[in-house]
Amino acid sequence: MKIINIETHVLSETLEQSFIFSQWAYRERRICVDKINSDDGIYDWGKAYGSTDVIQQGIALLEPILIGNNPLENKLLWFEMYRKTSDFT
Repeated sequence: MKIINIETHVLSETLEQSFIFSQWAYRERRICVDKINSDDGIYDWGKAYGSTDVIQQGIALLEPILIGNNPLENKLLWFEMYRKTSDFT
């Protein structure tokens, strides 16, 4: 089994009433929903809250590490993604 692609979907809803979270007022609720597909037809969904633009860019950054690899090797993939996003100089 190998990962063949990752689909990202941004869902948004305009709120009837804004709410304040931390330091910002929000008029819209947004979430990034992701679907990871494998070559044998198995897929799984994930979600991430936060800046959907940043989340999509993060997924684009990590996607080359995941594509073509076995999703069941999650510890290895996690370590590779961690190394890619760590700032060692």
